[in-house]
Amino acid sequence: MKTLQTLTLGTLVTLLAGCGGGSDSDSATGTLPPPAPPVTLTLSSTTLRTLPGGAGIAVTAASSGTGAIQWKLADGAPGTLSGTTGTSVTYNPPANGIAKTTLVPIVATSGGTSTTLTVAVTPDPGPSGLTLLAGHAAPESVDGVGAAASFFYPRRIAADTAGNVFVLEHYTSRPSLPTPGRLRKIAPDGTVTTLIGGSDPQRAWFGQADTANNARRFAEPTSLVVDHGGNFYYGNAYGFGGSSSMGGSSLLKITPTGVLSVLAGAETTASTGIADGTGTAARFMYPDAVGIDYDDVIYVQDLNNVARKVTTAGVVTTISAIPRSLQADMNGNTYTYDATARTLVQTSPAGTKTVVAGAPSCTGFKPGPLPGCLPNVQHMVVAGGSTLVLLGDGLVVKLVLPH
Repeated sequence: MKTLQTLTLGTLVTLLAGCGGGSDSDSATGTLPPPAPPVTLTLSSTTLRTLPGGAGIAVTAASSGTGAIQWKLADGAPGTLSGTTGTSVTYNPPANGIAKTTLVPIVATSGGTSTTLTVAVTPDPGPSGLTLLAGHAAPESVDGVGAAASFFYPRRIAADTAGNVFVLEHYTSRPSLPTPGRLRKIAPDGTVTTLIGGSDPQRAWFGQADTANNARRFAEPTSLVVDHGGNFYYGNAYGFGGSSSMGGSSLLKITPTGVLSVLAGAETTASTGIADGTGTAARFMYPDAVGIDYDDVIYVQDLNNVARKVTTAGVVTTISAIPRSLQADMNGNTYTYDATARTLVQTSPAGTKTVVAGAPSCTGFKPGPLPGCLPNVQHMVVAGGSTLVLLGDGLVVKLVLPH
């Protein structure tokens, strides 16, 4: 007959201790150690643009994790990567020409987290030099082709990946009676059409009669960018510093069919400030949309040089600085206009400055080979690997750099 053994409490504790039970304070209290924080992975590059057979684009990853970083191109993307692991990689574009701008997603993965940076391979723009896209000096809003078209106090330009250029016109005759802005389109062949802001009282909105409400919502556009889906985003400071009846500061979106909505910020109240958030919970002081990357992240320079980024979901975050790559050519160079010398100055990633176009002896724009004669440039955008579009003196000018 077997004898049942009785274990005392002290004996049980001794046995558990001998096999490791109860030696861990977390196990003794029934809690588990906290999970490891998710890995954050950010990608950066000095440029987002290149040409077929042109310079490679170096992309660097910064990861909060300790694991290896894996790289790959999105399925079907043209070109190659210089490697598949490491903290940086170079994207090499295809050698052969392309018919239109092609977006290339570069994917990095670390610790189960994946992040994508999209760059662009743009068609070869042809010989270097200056050409007129559209416009003449007379301040009037007339559709047409090339020099037969004109613009009424144009303030900003933007370019899309299809080769179209968009011109934002805006002026206010007096503070109590703002004049609605206009949005004009220049096709690659120089044909100019009006998208928003036809003749009063119709105030055409994408070819249709506009409502007074939409005219008010496009009354004081401060800036303009366009994504690769053809959506427009513009900063609106309607009533900046004014009364609650004037509205607030916001970033608005217009679809290719003319549907208008608030992406972020306050439109119906005079609430202004610097506050991160999503949609109408975010706040701007004076939103100046200065650029958009190929992942369609919008970058805004707010009042007092506060840099913000806005996703297409309306998530607003304050950041340390606007990325240099937004306004860089295929080699990472950026450009500024010297109004005194009437020249365009190139700044390399290393900080070296070089005059690449224009001359002090010029008295007006003259098309032709570089250095050429520039208009009085008031705004410019990089529209390709080696192409800039300049706005000045009522003219929109294409500048192709040596490549």
